[in-house]
Amino acid sequence: MDGRGDFNIVLNEEEKIVVSFNQSSMRALREFILNIGLVDLPLIGSKFTWSNFRENTTLCRLDRVLISLKILHMALGTCLHSLPKLIFDHNPLFLTAENFKAGPRPFKLFNHWVDNVDFLFHGVQFSKRVLWSGNWFVA
Repeated sequence: MDGRGDFNIVLNEEEKIVVSFNQSSMRALREFILNIGLVDLPLIGSKFTWSNFRENTTLCRLDRVLISLKILHMALGTCLHSLPKLIFDHNPLFLTAENFKAGPRPFKLFNHWVDNVDFLFHGVQFSKRVLWSGNWFVA
């Protein structure tokens, strides 16, 4: 692993069609995923996501989505789809999530509100209360 997120390692032997496997790298990646509490989403579609396009073809699942259980529970019906290769040696992945519950909607500021003097006055008063409270979640 090179520290940049581009591991080029499979998790198990079923994810690669080739003669040799780096068992220690596979074990290290599995332990890393387990230790930080992530889930490797199963892939729908193609079993492999990369090919070397050579006569002695190597096929691997190098591309994956790792997700925490907390996020997975917020996004019920999450699926990872492998799309057909078009140009590159990797299959594009498409992540879908149904019923995503991210919490309250974020505050939006519209430019025309800034033109309103009352809005600016109340916005400044609110900001002072928040800053003086020392807690961004208390108003």
